[in-house]
Amino acid sequence: MVTETLVGKSIPRIDAAEIVTGSTSYTADILPRGTLFAKLVLSTRAHALIKRIDTSKALAHPGVMGVVTGEDAPKYLVGRFLKDRPMLAQGKVRFVGEPVAAVAAVDKDIAEQAADLIEVEYEDLPAVFDPEEAMGPNAPLVHLAGSRYLDGAQGWVEPKGNIRNDVIMRRGDPDKAFAECDIIYEDTYRTHPTHQGYIEPHAVVASVDSESRITLWASNKGQFIVRNIVSEAFDLPKSQVKVIVTKIGGDFGGKGTPWLECIAVLLSKKTGRPVKLVLSRREDIILASVRHASIIRLKVGAKKDGTLHALKGEIIFECGSYADGGGGMAGRASTLVGSYKIPNVETRGLAIYTNSGPRGHVRAPGAPAPTFAIESHIDMLAKKLEMDPWEFRLKNALGEGDYDPDGHSIMRNVGLIETITKAREYVHREFRRGPNRGIGIACSLWGHAVGPSAMISGAYVRIEDDGRVVLYTGVGDQGAGQRAVLAQIVANELHIQPNQVVIGPTDTASTPFENGSGGSMTTFRAGNSARFAAMDARTQLFEMAAERLEVGQDDLELANGRIHVKGSPDRGYTIAEMARHALDTRGVPILGTGVKEKQELLKSMEASKGIMDGPAFCTQVAEVEVDPETGQVTVLRFLAAHDVGFAINPSSVEGQLQGGVVFGLGYSLTEQIMTSEGRVLNPSLLDYRLLTAKDVPNIEVLCIEVPSSQGPYGAKGVAEPPVIPTAAAIANAVFDAVGVRITEIPINAERVMEALQKSQDGTEVACLS
Repeated sequence: MVTETLVGKSIPRIDAAEIVTGSTSYTADILPRGTLFAKLVLSTRAHALIKRIDTSKALAHPGVMGVVTGEDAPKYLVGRFLKDRPMLAQGKVRFVGEPVAAVAAVDKDIAEQAADLIEVEYEDLPAVFDPEEAMGPNAPLVHLAGSRYLDGAQGWVEPKGNIRNDVIMRRGDPDKAFAECDIIYEDTYRTHPTHQGYIEPHAVVASVDSESRITLWASNKGQFIVRNIVSEAFDLPKSQVKVIVTKIGGDFGGKGTPWLECIAVLLSKKTGRPVKLVLSRREDIILASVRHASIIRLKVGAKKDGTLHALKGEIIFECGSYADGGGGMAGRASTLVGSYKIPNVETRGLAIYTNSGPRGHVRAPGAPAPTFAIESHIDMLAKKLEMDPWEFRLKNALGEGDYDPDGHSIMRNVGLIETITKAREYVHREFRRGPNRGIGIACSLWGHAVGPSAMISGAYVRIEDDGRVVLYTGVGDQGAGQRAVLAQIVANELHIQPNQVVIGPTDTASTPFENGSGGSMTTFRAGNSARFAAMDARTQLFEMAAERLEVGQDDLELANGRIHVKGSPDRGYTIAEMARHALDTRGVPILGTGVKEKQELLKSMEASKGIMDGPAFCTQVAEVEVDPETGQVTVLRFLAAHDVGFAINPSSVEGQLQGGVVFGLGYSLTEQIMTSEGRVLNPSLLDYRLLTAKDVPNIEVLCIEVPSSQGPYGAKGVAEPPVIPTAAAIANAVFDAVGVRITEIPINAERVMEALQKSQDGTEVACLS
């Protein structure tokens, strides 16, 4: 018997001291002996043929040890989900900033000087930057007709013109249903590309030895993905590629596609020395796979009693020049249904190539934009129906046993109504109105129909003879504290303190496989694996202790790192003593893998196909003040009411929710990558406006716990959900304050002022009781 005492408690992170003292190491801190420093040469054209690259002056520059171009690279296309991107441009460039060459030199200054000496001759080609124009029959093709690319989910795919993907979802009969509606509302919404905003730019150190064995240090959350792609690209066995993950200084979806690693390997092969490639902030903003811009058209109809009846929606995602992850965005069009029961639906999602920089995954990929649209729509329909927006949402809210927005999976352990009701109680008690002040609400869903593929994560727990417990996991730490939560889970199962759990090295040579953090699945996937491994180790301890004490296993209990006979605490052994006993009698340590336990969960998942267990619903509320003279929006208070399933570490969960809201506030109010003819105009943190501490309001958190039946201890994902409805809550609050509907984000002063000037009456206030 084990008494669970550690989960559900706010325990300090085991890595807190090294982070705040600055003693932790990041990729840029790695410096093998003889390391060279690399610099990229970036394209100055949005779309052009490469006629000539002259590297002679760079190679002649003192201190330069090597230069590579697309001619030196394997004819291998890189991508995590879709392989459509060359390591270095080969034959043509598709966006301003695409790497065309790279230099390795003895120091950074020399590398930069040499990069400036490389001459590139281009022949310009017509370019296209607007996704709607790119869909036209006469639009310039970003990728040549007949190009075929390998998609991890679909196999070989061929773009249709500039259309990377086109996904239509239907249920019911929307056309007939609209004729039956009493109220119909239509509008168009727009969003713009935003950067992930991590503090640490992309970085990699590559070392290729004389036998072509590759060692990589990378700020990349998917070390096994990096290993697989590098081994394929350079035609090597996976065993010859070792990837070591250092501490990652923020990810938010941006550090999962391995292309920079391939360039560093190219340079190391060329020079025979280790090579470090660290992007500048400017390079990172230009080259990162940022959030997609989108255009959304939405039509929703309801009956006069407030029942939602029909929806038609289209969302166009701009994929940029390379679409790793972009094709999947088209399938997110079903998110336009929101958190509501709508029987008649047709949605279309399009992913479109343009000559802009690459687009990819950012926290909650593909979800904030459609949620901004549907939640703005819900408020407008409530106003037209003269219904309270709270009641309108409650009337149509998805609940237990309803189908998910895709219409594919039945949902279980649904907490949406609880988040709405708890948020409403809190707002009515705590929030206040005033002149030009408004309150806006928005709901959202982040969920997966979890299946066996979600458990592609391993863990080992080894008990040392000094009592230390070592957890081997492939999960890196992007700063969100995932590894600390895993340590807490292991400590809970073995009834020891979290600081007695040591996280083993994270590299592809010594850790079990991990598919890479993402999708708010790390605690579910790796947490279950760590728990099962610890349970396995505990079972082995009980078996040996029972034999040694000559009692049954049911007669034993584990407390404070000691196994003893129930009712006889002096009759037993510490974990350390049992670990030494295992070595003395078996010659091997106690090593828990949790394979048996995991198989049981996999069987349960297989049996529950078509079930979405534990979707993460939330309700957010913003209180804003709008200056009618300037259009400036100030967020005064913010509430995030989230169904977290079970908060393994409440302070960590609250921190994730608050951080996610801040992320969403930046997306809502200030952040936008500005471009002109494909050229990024604000590639620095001086001009790309991330929120600062003084911009952030008091963020209040309500953790509602409707446990998942499959997550560890009932936990659900909490990383992505807080980002999703924030923009809609702000837009609805602005409308409530000054009566203008903002349909384009970021919701900055200029857009609000323009809307106020166009409005005949800027004082109209929506009813929000």
